[in-house]
Amino acid sequence: MTIIVAVQFSKGVVIATDSRVTYEDLPLMRDQERKIHSLNDKVAITAVGLTGPCDRLSKEISTCTGRTSNLAIDDIIEKAEDIMWNFYKRNKERILEDDDEEDWAIQLYSWNKMVDIEKTGFSQEEYHYLCEGSGKPYAEYILRQRYKPDLTEQECKKLTAYAVLQTSRIDPSVGGPINMAVIDKKGFRDIPKEEIEEIVENVTEPLEEYEIKIQKLVDEIVEERRWINDLFMRKFKSNLLRQNEKAISEIQRGCKNESDFTNRIAALSLLIDEMEIPKGEEKIEGSINKLEAFAKNKLPKLEPACITTLREIHILRSKKMPIHKDDPKILQVLLEWEYKVPPNWSNLWTKALTRYKDSLLILKKALK
Repeated sequence: MTIIVAVQFSKGVVIATDSRVTYEDLPLMRDQERKIHSLNDKVAITAVGLTGPCDRLSKEISTCTGRTSNLAIDDIIEKAEDIMWNFYKRNKERILEDDDEEDWAIQLYSWNKMVDIEKTGFSQEEYHYLCEGSGKPYAEYILRQRYKPDLTEQECKKLTAYAVLQTSRIDPSVGGPINMAVIDKKGFRDIPKEEIEEIVENVTEPLEEYEIKIQKLVDEIVEERRWINDLFMRKFKSNLLRQNEKAISEIQRGCKNESDFTNRIAALSLLIDEMEIPKGEEKIEGSINKLEAFAKNKLPKLEPACITTLREIHILRSKKMPIHKDDPKILQVLLEWEYKVPPNWSNLWTKALTRYKDSLLILKKALK
């Protein structure tokens, strides 16, 4: 698992990655992996996916093209495509044996070209920016919002660092120190650690204590959701919690008033609505009801507090602003959670996140 972000500027390409590697079947990880390498002075290579295949393919491509080779980028791409396809053919049965096997891909860069090569050998040239890895949906969202065609090299460094940093706050499989390199007409060069740290410091906005608390809660929620999907996949061969980068981005934001709370609780409710219960409960309406029915048969140790909390979050979701404080169900939850009406919206939002996290912990316990 990883994130790789590359952005073009007029004279070259800036490449940035995280340094986290997950391994084995559990979400265990280490944070010191170097993910950007030079094939020769003018061509760089990165990879995403399973560490074993990626390492073997990178080495084979490097050996075939030669580190001191004067091959043009197009010739290297052609050779890499053949290497990827031959590797896939040799291992096709192993790959197809497990439908849930993680994909892998190789990316090649010259000063004016970025190419992504899939495991079957098909390549796709990317323009303006390239983004690959488990955190791609989050990083893509950031790049779409912030990319401009006339960025300078320094602006590209800041943008790639920001994309990796923000993605690491949403995707728990992305993290560790940022690696960065530039490839231009002069050739390939690594960006020193000190310069990267300065860039990261400049793009990181200082957080107030309240925002730090919210961020910590969301980080824990993302991590627990990942654990649950891993356990659910082992037990029932499917994921329970669908990824939704926009909703995760929304719940990371602070809450100052009722309008903020309405938007945040809607995003949190969406994460609950998008639970994907395995087949068997199709006649039942609503994701929470489906989970409750599924748990009776498959997760008998699931504590009722989990379902209760999810329902209370749903009750607080409003179909329109302002929240209907005359609704007896909403009043009941508000008084139970905050003890007053109207509530302190900042406190209420913190409690909503805390209770959602607690419900995930209960669910994880039942799955274990």
